[in-house]
Amino acid sequence: MTPERLRAALRFGVRALLVLAPLPYGSVQSGPVLAIELTAAALGLITILLIARDEDAAATVPRAPLAICLGVIALGIFQVVPLPFSIAEKFNPTVDLVRPLIPYLGLDHPPAVSWSVASPETTDALVRFIAYVLIGLAAAVAFDTESSRRRFGVVLVVAAVFQAVYGSGEYLSGRQHIFAFAKKYYLDSATGTFINRNHFGTLLAVALPFSLVLAIPKASSGRAPDPISWRRRLVDAADGDGIGRLMSVVAAALIWIGLLLSHSRAALAAALVGASIVLFRFRATRAARWTGALGAGVLLVLLAIETAQAPGERFLTLKEEITDTTGRPAVWRAAVELFRERPLLGWGFGTFDCAFPTVQSASIEMHYDHAHNDWLEWATEGGVLALGVAITLLGAALRNTSRSVRETIDAAAFSIACRAAIAALAVHAVFDFSLRIPAVAVLGSALLGMTLARPSSAKSTIPAANVFEVSLAGRISRDGS
Repeated sequence: MTPERLRAALRFGVRALLVLAPLPYGSVQSGPVLAIELTAAALGLITILLIARDEDAAATVPRAPLAICLGVIALGIFQVVPLPFSIAEKFNPTVDLVRPLIPYLGLDHPPAVSWSVASPETTDALVRFIAYVLIGLAAAVAFDTESSRRRFGVVLVVAAVFQAVYGSGEYLSGRQHIFAFAKKYYLDSATGTFINRNHFGTLLAVALPFSLVLAIPKASSGRAPDPISWRRRLVDAADGDGIGRLMSVVAAALIWIGLLLSHSRAALAAALVGASIVLFRFRATRAARWTGALGAGVLLVLLAIETAQAPGERFLTLKEEITDTTGRPAVWRAAVELFRERPLLGWGFGTFDCAFPTVQSASIEMHYDHAHNDWLEWATEGGVLALGVAITLLGAALRNTSRSVRETIDAAAFSIACRAAIAALAVHAVFDFSLRIPAVAVLGSALLGMTLARPSSAKSTIPAANVFEVSLAGRISRDGS
């Protein structure tokens, strides 16, 4: 099989995951999770074959980020390996939890003890992480051209538009089903095919920057175009690119409506961050100004008919929630105590649900299986090492997005969309656990893989025509004419 066929298979697999993973309630059940893991294994095998056969593919592998991820995998393996009690008691704090139970176990000798307080959960989290690494690696080597990445953005936007339209329709009609399943929770919000409105909102917030970038004319230098007649504008709007941009503006409006109807404060904040990055970068273009005005208009219309009243009211309750002893801030404070008990290596990946009761106060009556803050949950489960890895990968992605594809103006626009989407994910992770949802984690892995990919020698040069476009745009910008 030729390298191009292998790339085509990888692109199809990653795009299929983007579309299909959100459909079964965000793939939170064991069956869809297994399907994602098996698909990731297949993508990993194809990626290895491609790297072995194609020098360009091997050159795009992000070696440093991959090494960091392998270090996380090594930490997870260390957390689940059981050690003899006599050895573990010298350094493993889990021994202190097991020691009082030994007299009741009926064993001839103390049992072996792993670092993780729940080895099965850590093993499951480790397998999922390996799957996400393979998906990110597949995206890094497969989406190595401007056109393939643009198609990635189109597929993501289409998937998000379906979620927004379906979720908004179910909410506005009052039916509130997810296909044949009658919703039991979040009946006052749009959730698409997700159970939780926040996870639904995360997907839309990540897709919004891509819809905005697709609405911007190709080869735009970021400056306002010269005045042209309305007849010329009509002719331009009737061609293929013009229709595509118009559809992208409509898609952005539909995604924005879905975000507002989700009533998710965190998703709305993340979407505003992502959209602001794109609109600020292209603030001089007519498309950006119209898109911003359209978003504001949709918000005003929904507020006028009181459909979006709930998000505004929920923002007004933030002060009360911060001082509340039963809400998320209380959980965060307790999770900090959990982190302080094991600051270096954590309690074990996937073990927050098991470890949190040891620090949960009596005032927190609800059961929390997540910290509702991914950054804090990484710190409690993997210590400062896991948190440091997350911050390092985020910083590398935000810094290097524009280096992984040839530097045409259009490729730079896609890099801005990637940076905005990753920033939206990072912001939302402060307030929720969306990255623990497989459908969202798959999307995040693909974005990180593409943004961290290294430029190959054969595809890092700018074609002559594009060099002319870039230099001309820079000269016009300098001369102001």
